[in-house]
Amino acid sequence: RVRDTAGGDTGTLDIMQLYVYYEVPGEPDLLPYQPPGWDNKLVISNTTGGSSSSSTIYDDETVYVDWSCANLGNADAGHFRYGLYLDGVRKWYVDKTSLAANTYSSATDSSFTPLDAGWHTFKIVCDYDGEVPESNEGNNEYSRSYLITARPKADLTPYKPGNWDYKIPIGTSQLPWSYTHSYSGPYYSDQTLYFNWGSNNQGSATASGYTVRVQVTGTGGSIWDWTNQSTSPGYWSHLINDQSCGPLSVGSHTFKLWVKGEFRP
Repeated sequence: RVRDTAGGDTGTLDIMQLYVYYEVPGEPDLLPYQPPGWDNKLVISNTTGGSSSSSTIYDDETVYVDWSCANLGNADAGHFRYGLYLDGVRKWYVDKTSLAANTYSSATDSSFTPLDAGWHTFKIVCDYDGEVPESNEGNNEYSRSYLITARPKADLTPYKPGNWDYKIPIGTSQLPWSYTHSYSGPYYSDQTLYFNWGSNNQGSATASGYTVRVQVTGTGGSIWDWTNQSTSPGYWSHLINDQSCGPLSVGSHTFKLWVKGEFRP
């Protein structure tokens, strides 16, 4: 009500304030998630049942991955799928009929056959079909690169040290391995002959439990096996003293050496 200064009543003015309230519809927000206890949104391991990533995974081991997707919006998500990718290719997915606000879904121990040595990229994509309208469409993905390590391997090969003339030196007198082996004949059918062998490990892991075989062909020849050999990387194995053989018949004979246990005629 308004009055003038003279006290006269010049009329009235009623003022009404109207407040209008309305609710903004809630929206879901799907994104990769790290559940409590996990060391990463992508737990990459060579064992099952854990929640920590392995520091080393070799190229002959199965890889297991734990991965998760959460709805951190303020509305239920409805139907969607979220997937696990390896090097850009979807390998696993989870089909959800819905996911309530402020909850998450997870998949554990999704397996991959042994991967080639080198870097690989694992990726989670939430709602990869784009079914769900979200408050933030830019946070649906998470990637992690992981180095698969080549398993150290032995690499055995016949070997000739500097003071031997051949990888299988053949003489007419028995010598310790460290002596110079340079005899090249003649050899007679009434003589006992002596040979040695060298097995070199040029790989990066110890060769254990392997067999060295030497075969001498023809009449008077034979086969010798030295089992349970062990040779460290960068080292070579040999006989302490030369092995006797023969006498051999007149004619040609072949001395064959295998150092990997793969015996072929």
